[in-house]
Order: sequence, then structure tokens, then C-alpha cells
Amino acid sequence: MDDIDLRLCAILMANCRTPYSQLAEALGISVPSVQRRIQSLREQNIIRGFAVRWSISQKGAVPIMLSGSSKAPNDAVIKALAMCDRVERAFFSGQGRIYVDGVLRSGSESPAYVAFVKKAAALYSMDSIVQGQDPSVGAREPLELSPLDIRVLVALCQDPRMQVKHLAKTVSISTKTTAKRLDRMIEGRAIEPTMLWAPTFSSGVVSVLEVQLRESADPVHARGEIAAAHSSRMMGFALTGKKPETLMCMAWSPTAQSHADLVASLRTSPSVAGVSSDILQTGCYFRSWLYDIPGK
Repeated sequence: MDDIDLRLCAILMANCRTPYSQLAEALGISVPSVQRRIQSLREQNIIRGFAVRWSISQKGAVPIMLSGSSKAPNDAVIKALAMCDRVERAFFSGQGRIYVDGVLRSGSESPAYVAFVKKAAALYSMDSIVQGQDPSVGAREPLELSPLDIRVLVALCQDPRMQVKHLAKTVSISTKTTAKRLDRMIEGRAIEPTMLWAPTFSSGVVSVLEVQLRESADPVHARGEIAAAHSSRMMGFALTGKKPETLMCMAWSPTAQSHADLVASLRTSPSVAGVSSDILQTGCYFRSWLYDIPGK
């Protein structure tokens, strides 16, 4: 995997239905090159597949990330976490730390969920809990969907990258109507056609970075500034809400030296007070309740 692959994955995670032509234009490469890269990433299991899920705003869901330390075998933790439909991802570091991303139906589920993860992952310490929508992401009202919209979604779940003309044939409506309804649901952020990504299967260095911000720094501005400066290597930014404010994100680097250079560069940012890095070894995706499209 290289920088272009990482940018490709970021675009597909945001919208896996992005056409090859648009991907090629955004990355400055040819369409055949895009197709070869996607095929290669799938063969390496870095791209685990494509899926459609409800958006956080459409369901009024509450994202939550927990991290802590455990001595339990990874396989046992994965098996236990799979019992809960609120768990979305789990990543494991070489230092015995576990990062678990989940999504709650409401904030009231938080105590029970935290207790579940602590037991399932056999955490003997829990040092980070990030709950709630990132303040830099604007809230949206749920989009009202019709029975026909749901039919389109159910068909789309069969193949999230299905061409509109084939989708229209499956649902037995016109291509124009299918495109209009699908565009409305995606642009209105009711749904998220996304990619399931496993960066730990790459040959590079994947890590979780905790970037402690200076007290004088505006968290949202600092997040945007850091994201813009290092977008080719970092993604999945989340403000923790802790004091002092900490920005957590995932980073990919092709080599150990380039990872060290990234950390060193972050430490020179005027808004950054300190940076800690945890190298990941493996990870796992789970199909949370947000992937439960009615009638699927």
C-alpha cells in the first residue's frame, strides 16, 4: 500500500459508489490503474468488502470509542465482542492495548455498553472513553424515506457498487427515478455506502496517535489544520473531550522511519503539546445494527 492507495481507501470509505472515472481524476491516475489498485487491495484483504449502512444522523446514533489494556488472546476478544450489535471495529496493538469503536442507539446505553466491552475484552484498565459526535461534524435532521426508497436500499445492499441501470432493473423502476432517489439518500446523509477497511493487513506501519493539544488551541480549528497538513497519512480524527483536549486518529506510514517523521512533524505544530503513538498489529470489523437495512 502507498499514499495513493490510502487516498483511494479514504474516498471509498466516504462513498464506495464513487465512479472509477472520478476516482482516477481525484488521484491523478488512469481508470485501469484505479481498477488494478482496488483489485490488489482486495487480494491483500486490506479492502474487506463494500457495504451500505444507516448514517449516524439518520438514526440519531451515538458513536463511542473505548480503549484499554488486556492480556486476553485477540481471537477470544473478537469472539466475545461479536455478541454485541453495537460494536463496529476493534484494533489490537503490540502493547496489549485494544481500541473498540461502537455505535449506540442512544446515550442511555453507554453504562451497559462500557461494562460489556470491559468484560468481553477482559480489560484490566480503561484509559479512554470518547462518546458523541465530533463537534466538527454538523448535525442533520433525519431524512424521511418512502417504501420505494427502502426497496432501493434493500437492492443496493446486494451490491453497494451496483450500476444505477442494474439497480433500477432490480427494483423495476426507471433509471432516472432510481438515480434521483439514491442521490437524495446519499447527499442527504441518510445512508453511507462505505468500504470495510483493514489497514493492519498492509505492509506499512499502522498506528493510533493521541495528539494532545495546547490549552490555548481551538480544538476544532486544530483538528482541521492537522487533518489538512497530514491527510495523506492520517484519517478517522476524533476529539476526545478530555482535558487537556486530545485528538485521536489512525495513521499509516510505509516504513518505521516515515512513521517517526510523521510523529516528529506533528510535535512541531503550534497547536500541539505532545504526541503518543501505539503501533497496531491487527484488527476486525463487525456488522453493527447500523447495517440492518429493513427487508435485507
